[in-house]
Amino acid sequence: MMPPMLSCRRYLWLAPLTLPLACGGPAPTGSAAPTGSPQGPTANGSRICPASDAPAPPLQTLPTPAGHSFKLKLALGVARSAVLDELARRVPSVLVPEQRRSLGIAGRATFEVTRGSFALSAQPKALILSLPVSVPISVCKPFAGSCLEYGQCKPELAVTFRVPMELGAGGKAPRAQSSVSATRRCVIAGLDLTEQLLDEARPQVYKVTAEVDATLAELGRKLGAGWLAAQQPRPLGPDSCLQMAPESLGIAPLRLDAGELTTQLEFSGQATLKRCPGATDAAPAARPLPALSTTTETNSDSELWLTRELDWQRLSQLLSGALVGHQVEQVTIHSLVATGALVNGQPRVVLRLAAQGESCGDVWLSARLVTDTIAGKISLAEVTPLASPDFDVLPWKQTLESTPPLALPELTALLALDRRTLTAQIGSMLAPEFQVMMSLAEPTLSEATLGPDGLRFALHTQGPLRAKVLAFPATLTKQ
Repeated sequence: MMPPMLSCRRYLWLAPLTLPLACGGPAPTGSAAPTGSPQGPTANGSRICPASDAPAPPLQTLPTPAGHSFKLKLALGVARSAVLDELARRVPSVLVPEQRRSLGIAGRATFEVTRGSFALSAQPKALILSLPVSVPISVCKPFAGSCLEYGQCKPELAVTFRVPMELGAGGKAPRAQSSVSATRRCVIAGLDLTEQLLDEARPQVYKVTAEVDATLAELGRKLGAGWLAAQQPRPLGPDSCLQMAPESLGIAPLRLDAGELTTQLEFSGQATLKRCPGATDAAPAARPLPALSTTTETNSDSELWLTRELDWQRLSQLLSGALVGHQVEQVTIHSLVATGALVNGQPRVVLRLAAQGESCGDVWLSARLVTDTIAGKISLAEVTPLASPDFDVLPWKQTLESTPPLALPELTALLALDRRTLTAQIGSMLAPEFQVMMSLAEPTLSEATLGPDGLRFALHTQGPLRAKVLAFPATLTKQ
């Protein structure tokens, strides 16, 4: 059987994509040989053809593959009794100890302010806290060194706070709302003290409202800082970093059902595993925190896709290490360049193999890339020429298809991420006031997806994600 002779005139259609083939004699002035290819006679007298401007075989560009987005759905729940108990623990039952206040010609009032039990309700976008306040008052008239009591009453006030569960762009929180009204008035000897009492109470209520606003603003700043921190590279192994690119943050309407206050946070975006940046590498541009959107609470699992990309230059290096120097019949593979293209409508790896030996020239072949999703290795299958050649393709096909699967360090790092590691990484993105409870499935690796820039691998896992409130912000429950 004749070896795959690549005589110059018969194989001009096999011109390379980036380093076209020219045959015969010395290279024309200004032309260059293929990368790494010697010009002129070799040790056995054969010759590598220098480059020329011969047209490359027509190749259809691969479409850009669709990206995989992660979507973390964090179910948050806290018992209403726990919130009320925490409020009761922090806010004393006697709000204002007994005090005396002059009423002018009407005499002197003695009073104290006590609270009743907190009540909690929920609107879709706000928490509603209400509190009954009692103000027992006695009024006396100074006389002969003493004060003669001539009336008393026990007015009651209703204090209400509306705490919004919304955030604008950049973590800007809307203001809380408050109100105070009289549910029982105080009239003594025809003197209505209710309005004076309300005038005394309003500044105190507004002060608490300002503290709530300060807490919401601080929570917004923390959320914004956490959003930016989530975009910083997180080391996951030797020279491998997790890079998050969050895109949206949403919250489901608050619900109060069966004594439990619940909502769901939804965090989505892109996650990739890549080489950790060096000290001189420019940091990727961080995306600012968007406005908190309203989502619909669902029982579906959180889903995490973690991708790893391998450009065509890197794949060329890996395949060159396995194939360059290998002899096919009487021809040695001198260099190799891998890229991607659509071949008969299917994404394929396209190989340009520079031949050296009894013949010279470039061989163009296509192959299907096979991914061993367990071992993290790749191999070539279904090797075919990109045109109908005069030579026997079978030896080339056997050589490429019999090459042992190539281990990819990039895939090894990806496969090293088990559910425990991923759970810890997700938990580290939450504030310490929350305890994460997660049941992720063991991650699985998908087949490689081919695109214009290279290969993309994706690690996938899913499972329910819940968080338990361990601590309440202190300023939310200040007196």
